[in-house]
Amino acid sequence: MFNSKNKLFKRFNIADVIIIIIAVAIVFGLIYRFDRERSNSLLKSSDNIQISFYIESLKDAGLIQKGDTVKDKNTNAVFGKVYDVILDESIDYGVNSEGVCIVSSKPLYNSVTIVVEGKGNYSDTGIFFNNTVYYLNNNVTGLTVGRMPPFTVRIIKIEKL
Repeated sequence: MFNSKNKLFKRFNIADVIIIIIAVAIVFGLIYRFDRERSNSLLKSSDNIQISFYIESLKDAGLIQKGDTVKDKNTNAVFGKVYDVILDESIDYGVNSEGVCIVSSKPLYNSVTIVVEGKGNYSDTGIFFNNTVYYLNNNVTGLTVGRMPPFTVRIIKIEKL
């Protein structure tokens, strides 16, 4: 176990070298994975993005004004400012007495498309705001717009300007 100089002596064999190579590869793989996610959102320069959110039924939609700040309450990601608000009749689903699914509208409610322009990082895999990735048709729970309480929307369009 000890050599002639009273030092702990052990030979490296091929199994030790393989284990060290595997450990180093795992460490570099993890660094690459986390660095790639971070580089998409932090190191890359921000792109001008237009993102459209849709909600089928929202009360007091008239409170949403152009220029209001839009953000995700859960991640604190700021999407940008409201560029346009498109109001239409609300869309509500229900079942009638015969068990048939019907579509109806509620008074004082609107379906709303909120078009937002802001800075984000556009990539082939999604769009990054505040180190959080968002995808087309992704639901965003806790979206806040101006003075409105948080609500859930779906991303229906993403464009790089």
